[in-house]
Amino acid sequence: MLRVRVSVLPIASAKQEVHAESIVIRVLDDRKVLTDLRQIGLLEDAYARFQEAIRQPHGMIILTGPTGSGKSTTLVAALHQVVTPKVNVLTVEDPVEYLMRGVRQIKLSHKLTLEGALRAILQHDPDVVMVGEMRDQETAELAIKLANTGHLTFTTLHTNDAPSAVSRLYKMGVEPFLIAYAINIVVAQRLIRKLCVSCRVIDSEPDLDQFRHIGSSDEDLADATIYKASSDDKCKKCKGTGYKGRRAIAETMLFTDKILSLIMASDEIVDEDILRKAAVEDGMTTLPDAARQLVLTGETRLEEAVRVTGS
Repeated sequence: MLRVRVSVLPIASAKQEVHAESIVIRVLDDRKVLTDLRQIGLLEDAYARFQEAIRQPHGMIILTGPTGSGKSTTLVAALHQVVTPKVNVLTVEDPVEYLMRGVRQIKLSHKLTLEGALRAILQHDPDVVMVGEMRDQETAELAIKLANTGHLTFTTLHTNDAPSAVSRLYKMGVEPFLIAYAINIVVAQRLIRKLCVSCRVIDSEPDLDQFRHIGSSDEDLADATIYKASSDDKCKKCKGTGYKGRRAIAETMLFTDKILSLIMASDEIVDEDILRKAAVEDGMTTLPDAARQLVLTGETRLEEAVRVTGS
């Protein structure tokens, strides 16, 4: 089934008599919902860490990233990994983006707020809960309460990377001990365009400054073949764009004992740099490193990696 979400905003116009509007149409196709987490395109280490987190009987899984980074798609795919006829799954969304078989999806309205829905679903004895987004302290504390009372809880947050999700919750007013013992993993995600394999060409003179910008060394170039988009506008696969398809890259910060102790020791501020360093020592691949791997394997171009991650 195809559904359409439309957003209309009035905008200023140079002509007084013209009532201009900005219109965004989002097409949702329930027939193409990804139900296999592998189809998202995560690198092997990120996929394994994500699977480890969602196989836990309780705790919180947070997807973070800017608008349009594929958070909802990944959440739906992750939910399909845990949905069975024996599991009671409830979602609280505004609006409901994808309809899922075997899942009870609650649509918010002016009569049913996010906080009200979260309080009410505790009486429905759910095993798994998905909260569309943690927007404020009250919602965050309710979602964390679910995770701390034996529920596997999925949710999203708008931050740039995984460590900053901890900082955001702290700034919302959530106590460090609640954050530390509720969360299983924070996954920061981006979508990166893949080069068209039919028309991509070898980049014989890659920009070394940009290459270093994403954390690579000159030695990396010695064993790698760097590709770039072709200027062939007659390619039937990509219609001359040079790209065909997208895949997700992610950094997955598991809440290990080291991460827990750092959060618990936080006083007036959560040091994101220290958290990031500890997560990398625990095996986390950062977003720039994930993008760099795709450049080195020829799946995307150098400029695309810099555009997506900023590094």
